[in-house]
Amino acid sequence: MNNLVELKASRELDALVAEVMGDLPPRGYSIPDYSTFISVALEVVEKIQPCHFELIHWADSDRWQCNIGGGPMTRYYEMCQADWQDTAPLAICLAVLKAVVK
Repeated sequence: MNNLVELKASRELDALVAEVMGDLPPRGYSIPDYSTFISVALEVVEKIQPCHFELIHWADSDRWQCNIGGGPMTRYYEMCQADWQDTAPLAICLAVLKAVVK
């Protein structure tokens, strides 16, 4: 998990999110598209509530940042921040992985 910065929206990232959230589907079913659809990414945030959640959009560069922390499922009570990303779902997924993975 040290190379989270290098991860891009992909099925690999979706599988990592599903694994850390304990949300692996039964065999034969597909993993949700956490890293590409905002509605699906926000479902992950709902699962780790209560916590601080902040999604920031930098309009000048059309980039997104997500901050998560302070909840019972997060590993620290400080904020875990995803670096600026091209999409909101990607920023959410990376922040969730930083916050939840032990």
